[in-house]
Amino acid sequence: MKICFLADGSRKGGVFIREWINYFVKNHELSLVTFNKPSGIDERVDTHYIPRIETGKLMKTLSLPNFILKFRGLIKKINPDILYAHYVLHYGLAGALSGFHPFGLSPLGSDIATVPDRAQIFRYATTFALKKADLIQVQDLLSAERVMELGADERKISVIPWGVNLEKFKTRKVEKEYDVINVNRYNADTFIKAISIVKNDIPNIKVLWLGVKGEHHLIDLLKKFDVLKNVKLESFVNNQDIPKYLSKARIFVDGFYPGHDKGGHSYGVALHEAMACGIPTIVANRQEIYKLKGKNKWYFGWTFDGNRHEDLANKIISLLENDGEKKKISRKNREIVEKRFNFSKNMEKIENEMERIVDSYKQKSLDKGE
Repeated sequence: MKICFLADGSRKGGVFIREWINYFVKNHELSLVTFNKPSGIDERVDTHYIPRIETGKLMKTLSLPNFILKFRGLIKKINPDILYAHYVLHYGLAGALSGFHPFGLSPLGSDIATVPDRAQIFRYATTFALKKADLIQVQDLLSAERVMELGADERKISVIPWGVNLEKFKTRKVEKEYDVINVNRYNADTFIKAISIVKNDIPNIKVLWLGVKGEHHLIDLLKKFDVLKNVKLESFVNNQDIPKYLSKARIFVDGFYPGHDKGGHSYGVALHEAMACGIPTIVANRQEIYKLKGKNKWYFGWTFDGNRHEDLANKIISLLENDGEKKKISRKNREIVEKRFNFSKNMEKIENEMERIVDSYKQKSLDKGE
């Protein structure tokens, strides 16, 4: 296939598209159109950088028609078999406005969970993009329900989680330097307050917190609760280095807790990466976790009430002190990821869906005599 991806290709924002490119570039001809300055994109990919429209309202109004014309001209020149966007607004909307088909779309989380409810224009744009898509890949059933609520055709939805590179994220026997690792800034107040309680029982608690170095409001909170010396802050970490950091910790904590019942956030790739590394996990008990029942259940680690730092603190202390439970969760986490979240196998399913849509459009063209 000749595939044109529309996605953020920047150093920080391009983690997901780089993983997709690494998979598809082996057997397909790829192009990438990005609105952010690209970095680290495979040289075999025909990469096109179109800077974002200027910010002022007047400049946006004047620039939009020119932008659409330029974008459509570029897609026509590339002439792919399929146009495929990551993130509904920006890239998904641009793909929808291009008028090109077949057109595939992968929501990334907040673009369907929260952004459509911030303003009516965002909801209209989201619905427009979803209705124009010929294939919509989502990571779980709640996300499928959400895109249908926003106007997507159920027949065009494929529920396929992306998964984890099992060669990169795997169990490593290394010395544990940290008791706890956290890889996002969500629910930071709850996490910091929990660590301050844990410190009362474990005075030398060591915490590694990735992606937050230099955020002054978090540093102020750490000082306020007297745990700054217990927490090592790291700035942005390249994806290839994350397994090294994960393997240094005894347990993984994910405090993300949206506080609403809208689907779309999925469960976060970071959780699956930690599970693949065989690390015992504690996560906020949000609906993407507690609604997992029967054959759909894949999470067997511990959970905590996302609104209660006391509960998180008690779970951290209990799990750190329970070697048997840590071993059980570690083993189960790796087994589940191998069974359900194998990146190569799941990307093959997405690839098959893309080929199905491409073949369907080619057949329609033949039937029309085009």
